[in-house]
Amino acid sequence: MVKSNRHIMKKLSWDDSGVASTVGTIMALMIFLTFLSMFTNQYVPVWMEDNEAAHMNVVESQFSNLKWSMDIQMMLGMLYGSSEVAIYTPITMGAQGVPMFASPTLGQLTVNPNPQYSRCNVEFLFNSGGGISQKWENASGTIKLYAANRYYVQQTLVYENDAIILDQNEGELVKVPSQLVLRREGARYHMAFTLVSMIGNNQSYAGFDTRGVQTLLRFAQGTTYEDAQTNMSGGAVDGLPDNNFIYINQTTQYGDAWYAYFNKTMADYGLNKGTQFDISRTTIIADPQDPLEKISLRIQTNIISSFTLNTAYFDILLSESGVGG
Repeated sequence: MVKSNRHIMKKLSWDDSGVASTVGTIMALMIFLTFLSMFTNQYVPVWMEDNEAAHMNVVESQFSNLKWSMDIQMMLGMLYGSSEVAIYTPITMGAQGVPMFASPTLGQLTVNPNPQYSRCNVEFLFNSGGGISQKWENASGTIKLYAANRYYVQQTLVYENDAIILDQNEGELVKVPSQLVLRREGARYHMAFTLVSMIGNNQSYAGFDTRGVQTLLRFAQGTTYEDAQTNMSGGAVDGLPDNNFIYINQTTQYGDAWYAYFNKTMADYGLNKGTQFDISRTTIIADPQDPLEKISLRIQTNIISSFTLNTAYFDILLSESGVGG
């Protein structure tokens, strides 16, 4: 009897339980990735835009505190003389990020006393008693924060000659005015203007942390020229500016802001353009990436009863946690 080596093959059956778990896992991953994509593409940009906008509000407040502290130092210096007291103002350079999803936003804080890019001078003629003299005072320097915002509009805040300027792609404006003040005295005005100069080396930091601007007043003085109609007249003098005007000349990278500020300030005080004051602008560097203009404000001396010219000099130092070095 011959035995057969054939075996009966068992029929294979399909197990649905493995497919169900695989499909479930894939579906769970797809749902997770969908929510993750929605979070990173929609929620994170909104979150970061809010962070960057909030950061710019904080920095604007910090720059205002910087100007306030320097104004207080100037006032005390003029009243009591310069004092060896340094004031530290923190400046937050970058905006916070979103953990694991978006890095913080970089900022760059710069102090530049270089007069090539920012300077202001005041000039006029006056009768000193022994003849016609020329008064000429100069100031220079900027403190600047550039915020390289990725979601909010990129902005630069600048402290320049006691004014705070906001610069962005859409335009520029003076956010906090300088010390240019007129007060009515009968038919004429008392006028006051302040020149702020910075002393020190060019300094710059980039990052996300907080740095400080340390200001130390070295000198402050105010001089008043009384009865401008008499003391600022005396006829034309060759080689000197027209004696009929007080000139305020601001050389700046922010010509639009200063032009609009001078024009609006004079109009707010009730002066008539073309007769009592005028403004001109001269292009020094036409490069749109690095423009430089001279904005000249001319005020008729016959409407000025007295003019107070304030000058101040500050040592400026960028430091961390209030420690210079």
